[in-house]
Amino acid sequence: MPNVFAYFDASEHAEPSQAALLRVWVRSWRKRGWTPRVLTVRNAAKHRDYNKFKGDPCELSRLAQESVRASWLCNLQAINFSFTPSQFRKTGPPKAPRFLSDGWETAPVVFFSNIHDMTVIENCGRSL
Repeated sequence: MPNVFAYFDASEHAEPSQAALLRVWVRSWRKRGWTPRVLTVRNAAKHRDYNKFKGDPCELSRLAQESVRASWLCNLQAINFSFTPSQFRKTGPPKAPRFLSDGWETAPVVFFSNIHDMTVIENCGRSL
């Protein structure tokens, strides 16, 4: 199973609902044949530029991604409803205009912006 990477911020800067979102994100990707890999500040700390950027929470995900050489870092708010590894091999990472052009009701990957209540995702009418 191919890997899909996301960055999880467990610092004081993180949204309180991020841990619940992480569980939903992992479940949605694993069910479609992916191996979810969660990157953290520990991965970022292995980067050669960590000391230069460690005070900037916005840079930590990039440093973590580069430290593990992940070509694609998926946002935790991108919930997978039907995007399979074989589709990835054909099209590459999901792009919002192409994958969301039919609307969230049928898009393979849906980006839930500003989500703070996981019941919205779990009860959106689509199977996780």
